[in-house]
Amino acid sequence: ELLTGRKPLDSSRARAEQSLVRWATPQLHDIDALSKMVDPCLNGMYPAKSLSRFADIIALCVQPEPEFRPPMSEVVQAL
Repeated sequence: ELLTGRKPLDSSRARAEQSLVRWATPQLHDIDALSKMVDPCLNGMYPAKSLSRFADIIALCVQPEPEFRPPMSEVVQAL
């Protein structure tokens, strides 16, 4: 949500894009796709390195198995 500015579930979008996590996860390590996902309100005003690091943190947080997700204290520290 923070990266894209989108709702977690949005039935107004195409079926393949309705679930934010399912749509975004495969693109988190593709810098070109990632830059297209960024909330347009940011107007490109962010360092590419920070975007990449943020995507790494997001990828950890959306792991399907809860035991592989980091605790919020680690997420906060990483941010």
